[in-house]
Amino acid sequence: MKKPTTHWLLQPKTAAVVWKGIRFPTYEEVCGHSEYPLKGKKTYKETVRGYMRDKWPLPIFRCIAVDSPEAIDTTHVGTSWTYTADSAEPYYGKYGPGRGIYVLVAQVRPDQVNWLETIAMNMMPNDTECEVTVKEGEHIEILGIMDYKQSFEGYSDDDLKPFHAKMVTASQESGQPAITNPTAGIDEISSRFHQELIDYIDDVTPDWCDTEPAEWDAIIAAQRFELRRVSLDELESKPGRRDLDLDELDMSMAGRSRTEGPIILDNDLSVIDGMHRLTTAVRDGVKQLDAYVRIPGK
Repeated sequence: MKKPTTHWLLQPKTAAVVWKGIRFPTYEEVCGHSEYPLKGKKTYKETVRGYMRDKWPLPIFRCIAVDSPEAIDTTHVGTSWTYTADSAEPYYGKYGPGRGIYVLVAQVRPDQVNWLETIAMNMMPNDTECEVTVKEGEHIEILGIMDYKQSFEGYSDDDLKPFHAKMVTASQESGQPAITNPTAGIDEISSRFHQELIDYIDDVTPDWCDTEPAEWDAIIAAQRFELRRVSLDELESKPGRRDLDLDELDMSMAGRSRTEGPIILDNDLSVIDGMHRLTTAVRDGVKQLDAYVRIPGK
């Protein structure tokens, strides 16, 4: 007897797709779960089909900034992961000079995935998420750990180093990371933001095009950012290069994954990087955010 297959055209309009014993939430359920408008049914189908075609158990990645791999709390590694190594961003951990940035590599089974949240995150309208949200409290198998810079080039087993634990718990971290380092240079904030910050300094530095290369290198090296906590009211009321009205933010940017890290501000408190994190804070009623603030005169 021929094995039955899942066929979208044969499904009732509101029927859920069942695959390998997993019931995917319907398009209507996913839209009802999200507070904000999502992409349409075509994106929903493409997302579900993509996960059905993946090879399981699925490798997943999460970026963490800590003193050393041994300092990673294996009981609270977080639930927001990504299925592509180059999408892992260092938004979780302790930030500042001397911190290492690592990418944990795990594998997850279909029954360990929070499919409602995962599909919703991949249907957000602004850009493509590569999200895998693991169920709270799931114990997932660790394949190894890799250097953050290596993750830019993709993933292979040869890049992995042994990790001190074979299993970790996908549980949300409690509280915000402690502020332990008051200042940092461009390279110390994150190598991923390096060129973006240099381009920004280009834009705001008078006569930068007339500057000799050695002098320009010195200007970049002298840039310092103070890690401190700022109120959202300060961001809105402070006049700066970029107007900001918290009531007019695009709220579809809220609720994105891996958004625990400090935002980056100029010395006038205009936002250089972190609009998704800021929008999430507004949605959740958060009154303050950790931020790297450029020190005046640098």
